[in-house]
Amino acid sequence: MDPPSLHQFKEIYLFMSNKVVLTTKAIEFFQRWMEKMSKMMKRVSLLTFLLFFIVSGVVIANNKYKGFNIVNVIVNGVTIKSDVPGINLDGRTLVPLRVISESLGAEVNWDDKSSTAKVVLSDQDGVRKKLTEANAKVHELNEKLSNSEKKFTELMADFAKNDLGKIEQEGNERSQPGPTWGSIKRDYYIIHYPQGYEKDAQKMRTNLDTAIAATLKEYQGFNLDNFFKNIADINVFISQTANRWASTGTWTILVWGNYHTDLHLLAQSAHAFPCCTNTGEEFNDSYFLKTTIHETFTLPHMYIVGSKKEGWNNVHSVPGWWGQGADDYFGHKYTPNSKALSFHKNRVIKDNLKTIHFSTTGITVANDYEDGIVLIGFLYETYGKEKFQKVLTSKEKTFEAAFLKEYGSYENLQKPFEAWLNKK
Repeated sequence: MDPPSLHQFKEIYLFMSNKVVLTTKAIEFFQRWMEKMSKMMKRVSLLTFLLFFIVSGVVIANNKYKGFNIVNVIVNGVTIKSDVPGINLDGRTLVPLRVISESLGAEVNWDDKSSTAKVVLSDQDGVRKKLTEANAKVHELNEKLSNSEKKFTELMADFAKNDLGKIEQEGNERSQPGPTWGSIKRDYYIIHYPQGYEKDAQKMRTNLDTAIAATLKEYQGFNLDNFFKNIADINVFISQTANRWASTGTWTILVWGNYHTDLHLLAQSAHAFPCCTNTGEEFNDSYFLKTTIHETFTLPHMYIVGSKKEGWNNVHSVPGWWGQGADDYFGHKYTPNSKALSFHKNRVIKDNLKTIHFSTTGITVANDYEDGIVLIGFLYETYGKEKFQKVLTSKEKTFEAAFLKEYGSYENLQKPFEAWLNKK
């Protein structure tokens, strides 16, 4: 019987680049061909059986082997090493059947009686059994994990109920510390903290004293000492676990009524991740001081604007960049070695001023905090704190009218702003 023609072999040719791939269909075709050959041939000398493939791409040639081009055979991404190499002959790639079959987990047996090479795949039932056992184990572990998470949630709920107190505000309902919490009482505020967090509370006491002193210095003549002592009613809640008001890098200040104030934060020692803020700084002592000052300045700004008998008196009517930017700027100004302003100035320059836009109708920003600190820094350092404070105390009916009276048109601020940015 003549060897199979190219037309007969077309079912098992797989056209690929740089790889020789053996398929199950090719093995089955080869078996059928061998069975036909056994009926016509009584004896076949078993040499190294080569399976023919046509590869349309370029195969990798390492060296010459007895006049033939040697090719690498790759099965499942692994280069196969064999005593009988693959070769390229007249555009056809010849590879050793046994080595490839065994690489695929199959066995190759020769039957002398029928002159047949048989390729037998590995025990698939055994593989399925192992996979089933593995899946069962994974399911068991998932159930245990689910039960553990459920128990943890229940424990946390009980813990919060018994110790964390009411950390929320509904209507006029004030937040309350847990029954076992300690407290630090000062003339200007009360700090509430859970057991084991006294060091965090003492740090917060120092930060609050610094922050209030900064507001008194910044706004001399506004009688803020009386405001903090007799009006503000500040309660600070330091939590050891994240909640709706406090988490890593997130603080909340709640102010309602006659300046009743609750400030919530996650204890510094309870921060699971020490880094980082939007300026790349760690949640360290400097961050906690700067943020305390930021939140504290919210109160005098509300009080100065809200207590006026004439003119605009709603601090919430200001643009976000003014309100958040001012608090952030003073947090930077009164925190030693703060790099917040320079960081955001460089960012604005790098972004080609795309995040801050001056127009005839106003100033728009991409982020109230990050761009706001830059704008307030520009206004404060270019025109002085007097103009800034005049906007707050203005008798104009709206914030916009007060702003334009002190600083002129919005669009005319752009050139001075760019000059300030590039000033060394």
